[in-house]
Amino acid sequence: MIAFFHPFCDAMGGGEKVLFEAIKALQDEKEFENDTLLVYSGAEMSAEQLCKAIKDKFSTQVNLKRNNLQFVKLKTHETMQAENYPSCTLLWQLIAYNRVCAEALQLKPCDVFIDTIGVGFAYPLVKTLFGCKVVSYTHYPTISSDMIKQIDTNQFNNQVAGNPILKMGKRIYYWGLMLAYGQCGRFADQIATNSSWTDKHIRSLWD
Repeated sequence: MIAFFHPFCDAMGGGEKVLFEAIKALQDEKEFENDTLLVYSGAEMSAEQLCKAIKDKFSTQVNLKRNNLQFVKLKTHETMQAENYPSCTLLWQLIAYNRVCAEALQLKPCDVFIDTIGVGFAYPLVKTLFGCKVVSYTHYPTISSDMIKQIDTNQFNNQVAGNPILKMGKRIYYWGLMLAYGQCGRFADQIATNSSWTDKHIRSLWD
């Protein structure tokens, strides 16, 4: 069982092109012809409709019959959206990532868990509790040192900008999350990134 974690696979953006190209690549390799492919998905449209939309949008054609390709429907994926949390957004998203990954693996366990949207905070749960190999594709790091530098800019947060105590609290909050993100990322067995900028940050954060 090889599973892709991509709850918003119907968003039709660059990340979805990467996802379906990856599925197609596995389907084209004889090495994987006896493996089952899963997609942990929150898409409302059917698998047939989704694959047709992807073909129309990106000219990427995947075969639903090959590798017994299955889409596993998630119910809690909307909790991952940042707009749900007006404060302490990253902390609440961290919790949501773990919750949704747990739902996915309880619905349909897998042997290889491929994260294509960047839920690095959930890797310890996936690896230790569910025993999966973790493959990570990171388009953009969830948190980086650049975000800490932005605390001093007025554009970042007007409420924090003029208050040194709030600034310090924000720095401690971000540093704590960055340290946790660094430790969680090290649970990945294989890692890919989409750019030299992301690669530099992930190498630094995940050692």
